[in-house]
Amino acid sequence: MDNIVKANANAEIDFPTLDRYKEIYSLLLSNYLGEYKSNTEKRFIELQIEHYKTYSDEFLNNSEYTFNKYQLERFFTDRLILIEYLEHKLKDFPQYINRGLKTENTKRKIDLTFNDFIFNVSDKDIFAKDLKKVFNTESGIDFKIMIELLKEEKIFLIGDRKFKAFYEVCKKYFDREIGSRTGLNDLYKHSEREKTHYSANIEIIRAKLKPLIDKHKKATL
Repeated sequence: MDNIVKANANAEIDFPTLDRYKEIYSLLLSNYLGEYKSNTEKRFIELQIEHYKTYSDEFLNNSEYTFNKYQLERFFTDRLILIEYLEHKLKDFPQYINRGLKTENTKRKIDLTFNDFIFNVSDKDIFAKDLKKVFNTESGIDFKIMIELLKEEKIFLIGDRKFKAFYEVCKKYFDREIGSRTGLNDLYKHSEREKTHYSANIEIIRAKLKPLIDKHKKATL
């Protein structure tokens, strides 16, 4: 990670981006589970959340250091997004998990809502209502473009193998035809080629999203 300190060039904060953290998550979890038989993935996630909530606070609050404003903003944003990602993962776990051995608690279905996939906005309920009001006709590729653009803004966070659940809550929340799950998930991937081919659609959707993003997206510290 780039050095975010101006006054002390040797003092660095090595903080992973969300993409990097996803890459190393399995390794970190494996190391944790290998320490003690009683360790669980749920407890690992809880500890990770506690760890990152105060990550580098002591260093950042040291009055002896002067920080680069823009890299500092990026650090706080990345930290917030990582914590919200972990909190989202934590919702997948019931109260007790015993290293993969299923109990009655693990079989309980966890009912997700549309808001569970929304992050980095000031008020999830108000943002969701405004989004539903503005995007009241889009379906298929246009609806998927809206999803992809909000993912780029880190407002939608859809975990691995969670698109089916996301699609179901979208259908329920928007309460209208938005396109098939296969069409939304598989037929449009927001690739560079597709961005070029559907550039006109993307610009229309981006223009409709901009006022919502400007209004609702959290300001970085």
